[in-house]
Amino acid sequence: MSLPAITRSPSDPTPAAQPAAAKVAAVAVEAPRAAPAPRPRQPPTPAPAAPAAAAAAADCATCGPMVAEEGTVLAPSLVAEVGVYQGPARGPADAPVQIAVYQDLECQFCEKVTTSIDQLFDEYPGQLRLVMKDFPLPHHAQARGAAEASRAADAQGKLWEFRAAALASRDDLTRDALIELARGVGLDVARFTADLDSHAFAAAVDADLAGGRRLAVDGTPTLIINGRMIGGARPVAELRALIDRALAEARP
Repeated sequence: MSLPAITRSPSDPTPAAQPAAAKVAAVAVEAPRAAPAPRPRQPPTPAPAAPAAAAAAADCATCGPMVAEEGTVLAPSLVAEVGVYQGPARGPADAPVQIAVYQDLECQFCEKVTTSIDQLFDEYPGQLRLVMKDFPLPHHAQARGAAEASRAADAQGKLWEFRAAALASRDDLTRDALIELARGVGLDVARFTADLDSHAFAAAVDADLAGGRRLAVDGTPTLIINGRMIGGARPVAELRALIDRALAEARP
């Protein structure tokens, strides 16, 4: 730690006349007998962020960069062109609130937002439709294979069960682990394995990736709620407010 520079006025004694203790204080502050040199006043240190603010920041985390412009409203023509609300889905096709979620199955925040969405489906029966989009990130080595595996599970009617199991096991999504997950959710393992090994659903994952890039998705999870793009694992209260807003805007 550096010390403040010592300045002398013309009336000060010469350096040779300085007391020895002052020299020790100026050179070796760690010495036990040295008197500490006067320290300049420092501005008060800002208080650490309140726990609630820190928690909110963590709740908005993503795997990868955050969406550049929070709450961006996408042009309806772009939404239609990309097919944002096309793909594996749950909920009524004519639900007033349409949600697409871009996910990476190695992303811890995707598991968190999935839990929140499940809660909201219980709170808004018949009013929500969720479309699943795969967006495996390049730094997650097993995410691409897991995305293709989830499409193989969808072909057997077990998409949501498989994805929940994969997110819960996201630290191990090797081929063998994916096959065990398939067995655990009751899939025809031979058919699943054949689809996985042949990359039968690679084109579907590629289409989601291409569409996400057109929308400037750069991290997961990314949600698009009635055309409004929101990045990060938002607190359930914030998602609820966004849904209420979408419902109000959807009313005639």
